[in-house]
Amino acid sequence: MQGNGSGHGQLVVQWKAHVARAFESQAARIAAVLSRTYGRTLAEDAVQEAFMRAMSWRHREGRLESLMNIGFMTRCASRVAIRHIRTERRRTQRERRWCEDARMSCPTDTAPPQRAERKERCELAVQVLDELPSWQRPVVQMMVVDGRRQRDVARITGVRTTTQANWRHDYVTELRHRLDRQG
Repeated sequence: MQGNGSGHGQLVVQWKAHVARAFESQAARIAAVLSRTYGRTLAEDAVQEAFMRAMSWRHREGRLESLMNIGFMTRCASRVAIRHIRTERRRTQRERRWCEDARMSCPTDTAPPQRAERKERCELAVQVLDELPSWQRPVVQMMVVDGRRQRDVARITGVRTTTQANWRHDYVTELRHRLDRQG
């Protein structure tokens, strides 16, 4: 890595070397300790993420001792694992709510005209979705139909979140116009 003459590049290389040595000497032991609680895969992922986060500590004074302290790094990795578990739990709860909402929005005791109106609206929504350009359709479908978050869709498709929001807005606007004309 080339420095700018101030020695900053050299400090970065030295810090990366410290983190790499600490990872080599401690990662297996920390993962073994955490795997009893979180499972092997999550423990290994958490240890790797904790040490990757340690790369950003180079600007803080006195972090080298913390990096070499196995207890401290175990706590850091444990916090990462807990955050992953909580995120997964929230995602699962959100998906359960969506499924429950979808199930509750279609009661079986509705009158036939209400079912027919609901069916027409669904068909219209599908028609508007089918009319989107081929590059927009999967993105809008993932957000509107599947209920995925923009961040997830961006990771999957590579489309920026602002572009996704614009495409979704255009879709919803067109759908509203057609519903207004129809009803």
